[in-house]
Amino acid sequence: LEFRRCALKLILLDSLLQEKVLATPLMLVPLLVCAASMLAVQPVSATNQAPILFIIQSQPGNFHHKIALATKTSILSQWTKYVPAHVMDPPKVILSSEVEANIAYSSWTIFPLLEVMKIQLEAQQAMEWVCLLNENTDIDLKNLNEAVEKYQFKPTEEPLLLGRGLKDSQPTIVHHFDDFDSSGVIYPDLESGIFLSRKLVLDLWDKVDHDDISSNKLFPKDFNIDPSYEFAKFVYDHGNGVALKHMDEICAKKSSSIKCITFLRKEYSCVRISQKEKMNAILEDTFVAVKTCSQFHKSRLSVVKSSWGPLLPRVEYFSEVADPEVPTTHLQYTINTQSGHCNKTLAILQHFLQLDSKPSFLVLVDDDTVLSVARLAQLLSCYEGEGSFILGQRYGYMVATGRGYSYITGGGGIVFNRAAVEQLLSLPSGCSCTTPDTPDDMHIGRCAKQAGVPLLHSGRMFQARPPDYPASLLSYRRPVSFHKHWEIDPLQVYQEYFQASDDQLAPVKEEL
Repeated sequence: LEFRRCALKLILLDSLLQEKVLATPLMLVPLLVCAASMLAVQPVSATNQAPILFIIQSQPGNFHHKIALATKTSILSQWTKYVPAHVMDPPKVILSSEVEANIAYSSWTIFPLLEVMKIQLEAQQAMEWVCLLNENTDIDLKNLNEAVEKYQFKPTEEPLLLGRGLKDSQPTIVHHFDDFDSSGVIYPDLESGIFLSRKLVLDLWDKVDHDDISSNKLFPKDFNIDPSYEFAKFVYDHGNGVALKHMDEICAKKSSSIKCITFLRKEYSCVRISQKEKMNAILEDTFVAVKTCSQFHKSRLSVVKSSWGPLLPRVEYFSEVADPEVPTTHLQYTINTQSGHCNKTLAILQHFLQLDSKPSFLVLVDDDTVLSVARLAQLLSCYEGEGSFILGQRYGYMVATGRGYSYITGGGGIVFNRAAVEQLLSLPSGCSCTTPDTPDDMHIGRCAKQAGVPLLHSGRMFQARPPDYPASLLSYRRPVSFHKHWEIDPLQVYQEYFQASDDQLAPVKEEL
């Protein structure tokens, strides 16, 4: 342990020299003592294991793999810069998309990764920490080293969960109507990364592996909605477990006033709004289908047509009746249902493939979805030329158990590319609905798993309203969409979050 602490101090010394910072004699004495002690007890050729494991929550596809690889490369490049090869081995960096297939599929819920962590910790006794990063989370190893020196944690003795803490100010549907006052749960912003001590990982593995997990009411054995909250709630265990420790150094974005250990790289826009020709080309290649019903033609659709609707060159409104005033389209054999809407959704998928213009993207939204057309186009620009995929805010059913399936929840919008729709409808069943009111997003998730179509998560497409999420989370995410008009003014939401971006788009058609 003392050897590893000395090695970390040498990282600090090297970083000071690299930056030409004037070190005082008082600073240099313990560092030089460490160096002398290491040379005295260690053969020149000997190496020691890195005290930390990095796991990057990566996703399938070229675009996402490139982002995750940049994070991995950054970690290893910094390590090579600061740590001499004869002093310590580089840390192991694992991409979650490259582990065993069943774990990779469910790794986004965090729980299945505990087994991966446990195996690595048992194989390397010197490993004290596991750092779980999002694919676009950057880490500054020099600042990490300074934080280690500052806080003097005891990761082999203390169960610790470190992160950027978030808490709910009011009960919210995405957290099963818990709030901080009733639950006491502070949960991490996963896009800023989390650190788990060795003691915590091994304790959690014993709990998950040996307890009757199906009877534990805190384990999300059915619906998986927000993995950060569900994992933190399980770890906290009504105050009997481990509370997340908020650290200012675990940042949402890089700061000049804080020595951030982690921060986000904004890599989910592949075209600038000012590139009008490119933006319009993407929108021309995108078909937006709005699901509605006669009950909401005048209320909800008036909001769409007063905000983001006119900016779309290819938008169609699908209802159970043809209403020339909107106008709406009624697809053959479709009916309105109180919930689920599977019948209507599958008809839209079939309709999409029959369009003569053969657009590359289908965006399926509800009539109470509020979105930014400009940001949607920027997001889609990153997926041109990708293999089949379905994109949006990812939920799951029984995924944390290692079974079940993931799905893209419909309210924030579901993006399909053409190849994905073709694969779904090419299944022997044609992905046909069990009943007209089967939940369409969940049904598509089951079909996608059967067809091998990857589901990609976007942390910028939201199933609920802005008040349902912490303001400190939304402040840097640059949302693409929200959902629901309940107890909010949807036009005000559009104006606050999206209008400034959309105003930079010239309307591509006049409203009728």
